Amino acid sequence: MFVRPAGGWNGALTESAKLAPNGTPPDGFGQSVAVSGDTIVVAAPGAAYVFVKPAGGWSGSLKESAN
Repeated sequence: MFVRPAGGWNGALTESAKLAPNGTPPDGFGQSVAVSGDTIVVAAPGAAYVFVKPAGGWSGSLKESAN
């Protein structure tokens, strides 16, 4: 995942976080993605994974929301 830097989308970008559904993503993870505000929904065959931006921001290795 990439977060828009303060200077904009130019130059070398650094990945901020990796999204995974409680471990290793299944085959087809990310076949479609929806983003609304601080929530990301990632689809895989037969499943949808919901990620909510943590208080500390989008950084590190993030797991799906338990809610």
